[in-house]
Amino acid sequence: KLCGISKLMMSEAGNFPELAAFYQREVIEPGSSLVRRILQRGMDRGEFRSIDLQYGVYTVLAPLLYLAHWKHSFGAYCCASDQLQATAYLRAQVDNMLYGLYVRPGAGTGTDSMAPACSSSALPAFCDSPSCDSSSASSLKLQS
Repeated sequence: KLCGISKLMMSEAGNFPELAAFYQREVIEPGSSLVRRILQRGMDRGEFRSIDLQYGVYTVLAPLLYLAHWKHSFGAYCCASDQLQATAYLRAQVDNMLYGLYVRPGAGTGTDSMAPACSSSALPAFCDSPSCDSSSASSLKLQS
């Protein structure tokens, strides 16, 4: 139920600026800082290419916000066949963040080129699932 708070805050921030400032300071900034540190650590280790961290944070957080908003809007009312499957959606988002949309060399041009780059087809460790076999996923684990 907590994921509905972000939807509420985004829609009502203009009506309650003090509450919006509190949410920005206590929720958004610490979360963004955590993601920024994870991305920076991955770049420092050579696991990620250099990126603009401000927009890298948005790249990571935007799919999560979309999932939360979907759950508390259309997801609550659409038919079962149109439901967004959270685990499959997050797998696709993680795969696209780590490997992009390019066709991998040797993958061909058929449906094999559309297979996830993550060989275990699993989410990184922070999602309570086994992590990808790729070393690129290792910096997403919340390690010290």
